[in-house]
Amino acid sequence: MSVPESTPHPAVVPKDDAKATLAAFAELGPQYSDEVVDAFLEKINERLVPTQAVPAGVQVIRDRKGDPVRDKYGRVQFAPVGAVPVPAIRTAAEPPAKPGASPLVRQVTMTSIILGVSIPLTAIAAQFGLAYVLIVWAGICIVSITQAWASHGDQGGRR
Repeated sequence: MSVPESTPHPAVVPKDDAKATLAAFAELGPQYSDEVVDAFLEKINERLVPTQAVPAGVQVIRDRKGDPVRDKYGRVQFAPVGAVPVPAIRTAAEPPAKPGASPLVRQVTMTSIILGVSIPLTAIAAQFGLAYVLIVWAGICIVSITQAWASHGDQGGRR
């Protein structure tokens, strides 16, 4: 009875990558051993995901970016085909979407800031004379007008 010859499986990680990782492990020493091992395991996991067989009748759960969702042990998560769609899981690196403030709120806020700054600037300029007060208020008017034009542009040309 002869033993059937097995077909060689494609390497998950090429031999050169494994040798390079071992060389880096030896060269960097024990202080970087965890990082070297983590990088090597990450490379293995990246290559295993596409080749992982999906059981019949299930689908891979994917996040917003299209990457497979994994549990705390690194295993890909599955859901039955036709099941209610699983809501996208937000990762820690992805902050929640915040709605922008309305143009009116931004305009009132900027106007309040401008007026709040104008009081002490006027008091300081008054110590040096009327000409300085007029210069300060000309600057305040220019900033206010520029801010109003900018907020008008945010509204998309609506009046």
